[in-house]
Amino acid sequence: MSDIPSASPAAVAASRDRLVRLDVKFGLTVLLAALPFGAALLVLRGEPGVRAALVANWPALAGIAIVAVAALVAMRNDMRKKVRELHMTSRALAESTATTDGDGPAAVRLADSPLGSDVPGLVAQFNRMAGQIERQRKELAASLARFRGLIDDAPEAIMVADYRTGLVVEANAATARLFGTTREQLVGVSVVELSARHDLSPEQLRVEVMQVARRVLAGENVVNEWSITGADGRVIPVEARWMRLPGEGELLRASIVDISTRRGAEDERARLQRVAADNLVRLHQIVETMPYACVINGADYAVQVWNPAAERMFGWSAAEMLGRNSLEILVPEESRRAVLALFERLAGAEPVTAVGNENLTRDGRRILCEWSNSRLADGAGNFIGYLSMAIDVTARVAAERSLKDSEARFRQLTSLSSDWYWEQDEQFRFVGMSDAVLGNTGITPDDHVGKCRWELPALDVSDEQWNEHRAQLERHESFRDLRVRRPDVGDEEVHVSISGDPVFDGTGRFTGYRGIGRNITAQVLAERALRGGEARFRQLTMLSSDWYWEQDEQFRFISTDTLAHRLDKPLGESVGMTRWERGSSRPIGISWEEHRRDLEEHRPFAHLVLEVDRPDGIRAYVAVRGEPVFGADGAFRGYRGVGSDISERYRSDLARAGERRVYELLAAEASMPELMNTLCLSIESALARPGTASLLMLEGDTLKPMSSP
Repeated sequence: MSDIPSASPAAVAASRDRLVRLDVKFGLTVLLAALPFGAALLVLRGEPGVRAALVANWPALAGIAIVAVAALVAMRNDMRKKVRELHMTSRALAESTATTDGDGPAAVRLADSPLGSDVPGLVAQFNRMAGQIERQRKELAASLARFRGLIDDAPEAIMVADYRTGLVVEANAATARLFGTTREQLVGVSVVELSARHDLSPEQLRVEVMQVARRVLAGENVVNEWSITGADGRVIPVEARWMRLPGEGELLRASIVDISTRRGAEDERARLQRVAADNLVRLHQIVETMPYACVINGADYAVQVWNPAAERMFGWSAAEMLGRNSLEILVPEESRRAVLALFERLAGAEPVTAVGNENLTRDGRRILCEWSNSRLADGAGNFIGYLSMAIDVTARVAAERSLKDSEARFRQLTSLSSDWYWEQDEQFRFVGMSDAVLGNTGITPDDHVGKCRWELPALDVSDEQWNEHRAQLERHESFRDLRVRRPDVGDEEVHVSISGDPVFDGTGRFTGYRGIGRNITAQVLAERALRGGEARFRQLTMLSSDWYWEQDEQFRFISTDTLAHRLDKPLGESVGMTRWERGSSRPIGISWEEHRRDLEEHRPFAHLVLEVDRPDGIRAYVAVRGEPVFGADGAFRGYRGVGSDISERYRSDLARAGERRVYELLAAEASMPELMNTLCLSIESALARPGTASLLMLEGDTLKPMSSP
């Protein structure tokens, strides 16, 4: 052994001398033993003289042979004794080494030889070697104890298996905890039985384990994953690192690590990768189907993504735009510098709100787009480009402008046609009121909010009228000119007129009411005064005529004052009908067409004489006068006028005219029939009954009407 110290030079020389002497002694003994045999050979094959001499001296030769044999026997016995001592010493040393635990028996030493000093140096050398072996044995035992301590204290599970048997021969405490058992129970268990893989049969599993073991025996460090059953019965994925232990035998060491956490992390990472892939697919679908133009530019403004909405909005296909500078194509030259400045701010991680600007289309049009821009960065936060989404707001902006103009006109017209504006929710509670309501009603806008109209103070409105109004609102009907008297402000009356329309959202759901209000105090007071003046006017009219009438813009009667009934003479005008729609009246001296032309030209008329057939058969005559009526805005509203019963006067005039006509006919010597016909008409007019006079002839005993000439 290389670590055993060599003997001193003197001891080496003494040992060499002893060996030389032993060799000389052994050689002489061999020569003495061979001498009798040589003599015998000469007797048998030598010359006769030689044979005779040898035969004569055979006793001497026999003595020499006996001495040589005795020497050989003595040497054999001495060597056997030495060998026996060596064997006994080696066995004792082996037994001592096998049973020591670090504090074993003292080293076994050879006693001095009883044969003298033939091998004293060899014995001393052997004793020194035995002492050295003992020290090394103790050091080896201490190292083995430290090694086992390290293994037991190791956080990872360590197991040693014998390749020849496939059984576990050593396991540390961590291995026992991992398997949920004790070290003693693990030792002697087959490695195959420790596996919890259910996808392989026991034979397939044994073949797989043996393949791994052969690779390890060949000097390869093998890392594989397998499954075991833990202390709680659950299957635990583990990673085993196999290596061959140095020295004799076929022992394999495995370092086993629970990789449940890592496997869970790997499964989670795989799941996240699948989710990311699915999200990427969904994101691509969203980008492809979204109604907004989606453009992704690199840091150099080169287009990387151009979705179908961008194709439709700007007219360029994705194949035409990919790789090109989008700013040079989409942004007008006069706006390009401002857009570049915005993107530079965005690249520097400065937040940028949505912006709107003009963009160019392929056909040369300019459209208004609203852009939302975002900064793109890689996983390390490094800037890599821009994400921009746009919507064409050209139509919306135009509509908003039109709406603003309309709203301005509406507010202007509202201010001209009303005094304030109001809004109600679906529960008919006020949610908005213009400030002008205070000056017109004495109630502030805040006092209106949250209340219904009938919850505000009001005069001259009965519960029945409020119920009717509420029913109308619940039917979601429009209403006009709802008149309410509010409490007096100071010493003045306050009268308001309310109009409103229901409001519905885009889905048709009722959301409330919206309307206007007007202060009609002056109008109410004027109407009150007018009604008094109208009563006086009608009274004066009755003194100067028989009745008063009104027509609308379609010349239909809307009212007639039938004070003529005091004469018991209904005159035939009917509400809702025009004058010429009555078949019982006829104009005299003018046609209905001529009268209608006068009305359509809104000209006043006087002395329209009508012949009217009364229900009692009496023919009446009336004279009608009228004037057109215009509103405050100058619009034609109809006609208003009076009528008089001129029957007595007109019939008297007809009688006098008939009398004059008769005298004229007599003077002209007219024919008798013509004369008599004129006379009959005069009589009929005087009697006011058509057909009451007739010219007859007596023929024999019969009266017959006289035929016209």
